Amino acid sequence: MRKIALLGIALVLMVAMIALPALVGSSAFGLVIANREMEAKVKKDPGAYLKIEILKPKYAYIDGMGRVNLRFKRLNPDARTYFYSVIKITNTGTETVTVYVEATPWFNHADIVRFFSIPSNNDLTDEGYTLAPGESVNVGVQIFAYDLGAGEEIGGPIYIKAM
Repeated sequence: MRKIALLGIALVLMVAMIALPALVGSSAFGLVIANREMEAKVKKDPGAYLKIEILKPKYAYIDGMGRVNLRFKRLNPDARTYFYSVIKITNTGTETVTVYVEATPWFNHADIVRFFSIPSNNDLTDEGYTLAPGESVNVGVQIFAYDLGAGEEIGGPIYIKAM
């Protein structure tokens, strides 16, 4: 009889040891590290071979995520303002590409900004600019600040695409 009682107590203790952490919400495994094999393939993209240079750091910079950002402060309200040669784009690839520049959704006041090529004045958002291997284009920014309040800042990240 004594063996059966000891066996019953041992069984109850085992069930309690298993069930209690589940009821309490034990986090015995806060971190799991596993070594797994993986395969990554890089898609060939001739448009990725662009060199981007900041020519006017007062107006352009590359943020911590590698994005080109523009910022313009203290603009004249009710005026059209031009910023020449803010960035330079060079085709370092082996194929001819057409580059386009446009504001991202995070660009403040994107509707009043136009990107243009220098010296040809191509609209870089709609027309783009064709670059042969080794060729470069300087990018200017035109801002139509007619409805802009005094002291408002314009800027944010931009897309530079090559096709």
